[in-house]
Amino acid sequence: MQLVINTYYNPNILIRMHKGVAAYIAVLLIIIILWYFFAGFKLPGHTSTTITSNGISNTPTTSASTTVTVYSSPCSNTGIFNTTAFNTTLATTCRWTGGALGLWVASGDAQYESVLITGTNKTEYINQTSQYKCPTLYKNFTAKANDTLTIRLYIGPKAANATASGCTTALAKLNTTTVLPQSSVYNNVYNGNFSSDSFTGWTLASQGFGTAPMNIIWANLPNVSCYIGAPWSNANFTFFASTFHCGTAVAPGNLTSSLFMVTEPYLDFRIISPANADLYVEIINQSYVPEIVAHYGTFNSSSNPEAFSTFRNASIPLSTVYGKPVRIKVVAVPFGNKLRHLYIALGGFGLSSTIHQDRGVLVNESFNSTG
Repeated sequence: MQLVINTYYNPNILIRMHKGVAAYIAVLLIIIILWYFFAGFKLPGHTSTTITSNGISNTPTTSASTTVTVYSSPCSNTGIFNTTAFNTTLATTCRWTGGALGLWVASGDAQYESVLITGTNKTEYINQTSQYKCPTLYKNFTAKANDTLTIRLYIGPKAANATASGCTTALAKLNTTTVLPQSSVYNNVYNGNFSSDSFTGWTLASQGFGTAPMNIIWANLPNVSCYIGAPWSNANFTFFASTFHCGTAVAPGNLTSSLFMVTEPYLDFRIISPANADLYVEIINQSYVPEIVAHYGTFNSSSNPEAFSTFRNASIPLSTVYGKPVRIKVVAVPFGNKLRHLYIALGGFGLSSTIHQDRGVLVNESFNSTG
């Protein structure tokens, strides 16, 4: 028995098959072409940006560039945090629905930070540089509705006194908190070195400390000479608080910080003060009750004139308030004519794991137990 299989050749069927394959290929080519023109072969949900390693500048120098991919997120809670790299730029993007935003910055252990915020069509919202060590509200700004913002954070070289501030994280952060939340508890002394040339985060009472910190560079200029005896010296900061304002008299006043959590055993700062019962530094609790009161004497009326304007290291032990939210309160009571030597000047506040107090500057220190 023989099985016979007959095969018929039908050219019409083959022609129809070729036409179907060609149609599928044509559709696929059209999809690929449209993808290229409208998305540039990018997957949806992210954008790419190019950053450089030589900082942010209106006239950047030539350097190697690195392309990174950053993902869009809401601008109401977008931040860049740099914990390790100096002399580098990090970038991210976010989408904003419109209205006011607050920019918070910190340089941490770097000498300074720079933030550049731009929108589409190269709209420039922020281009700033500061020496804020700890997180500080730099500025409020308004961005356009439905704009995509690119935030670039440049971290400068490592600061010589990097560990003195206690703020080790450099950052640029956006949120909708456009005014300073006085009830917030910070992880270090907010604006502890007054590097914004303002008392942002501090509360003033009376007129003793003026309306802004003193700029040591300006005060030491030959044509200004806003000091007693000799130029200001031994400062590791540019701005400081003082009840001396170049005149022949001083006025009373109090200066109180925002709340911060005590996470280190010492509060370090630098101070100029005579031994006087009415000039002192307090650590107060949330109810504004004094927990620690410290009096200092860095000079007296018979001192070398240079001592009147030489900052000295001071430390307050915080073991009795460890783990609690507290404030710093600087108190200056004396005022009137012929009291220009009875002033207090201080700055560079920061939590520290080590004590930095010079010998002989502490006059007395008292501790209160408030539970």
